[in-house]
Amino acid sequence: MTHFQENIFELPYSGSVSFWIDLVKHQDVVFDVSKSIPKKSFQNRMHIATANGFLNLSIPLSGGRDSKIAYHQIEWNQIENWKTKHLNALKCAYAKGPFFEYYIDELEVIYAKDYLFLYEFNLNLVEWILKKMQLNISFELHFENHQEITKNYFLDKEEKNFEIYPQVFRNKYDFISNLSILDLLFNCGKRSVDYLK
Repeated sequence: MTHFQENIFELPYSGSVSFWIDLVKHQDVVFDVSKSIPKKSFQNRMHIATANGFLNLSIPLSGGRDSKIAYHQIEWNQIENWKTKHLNALKCAYAKGPFFEYYIDELEVIYAKDYLFLYEFNLNLVEWILKKMQLNISFELHFENHQEITKNYFLDKEEKNFEIYPQVFRNKYDFISNLSILDLLFNCGKRSVDYLK
């Protein structure tokens, strides 16, 4: 019988603000990488705010979106030049952010590295975010399917009252809530932790 366990999470591509709001409630978490990636998931996509508004950045999956391969077995896609496109999109979107200079160099290193599997890249990115926000959260990975249900933050329709924080293009359009945690970091720096809590 499947059940929901609050400290078990999908391992996202950076993770949405709502994901991190839930994550910081725990001291120990499990990232489940045992199941295939659903068609709509933050495991291979993030949302950011650009000069043209909302933008979805999606990592192309080896074997396509219909692949039933377990997440931890999905190989790093080197065919499409998505890393450069995503990094350039982040630079264009957040270059004028107050904390952009504090983070971009280290992010470039993460994107420049080659990985064998997709989850390794996502794990490296999440570990970096934990470090930058000085969050003392320990974690382990589930490589075998234990039947726990993880919350899909992409499909989550739960209405949260997101407090407004300053965004780069706030003079151009209204606040866009629940973007990638990178949006919060580039705009709020270390104060991001206070926002999440």
